[in-house]
Amino acid sequence: MARKIREKAEILFNELITEKEVQQIHLQAKLRTKAQEILSTPGARKNFLSKILQDPSINLLLERGENDDAYSQALIILGKYAKEHS
Repeated sequence: MARKIREKAEILFNELITEKEVQQIHLQAKLRTKAQEILSTPGARKNFLSKILQDPSINLLLERGENDDAYSQALIILGKYAKEHS
């Protein structure tokens, strides 16, 4: 029974979550680790990651499947953010 429910749920999730959103999740996971090294407070990290989530250039790169470029761009933004908030 649990297997059938899980299979139905997976179908629903696949219909609801776009590929760009999946890539954003992966990007956020990589950036979270990097941000922990650079930004000292959880609040600063949360604000930075929210900024990345809403950044049009990052989202465009993810839509195009240019994940490495999106990561590179996000690291540049992280550096600028760290300088502004230190």
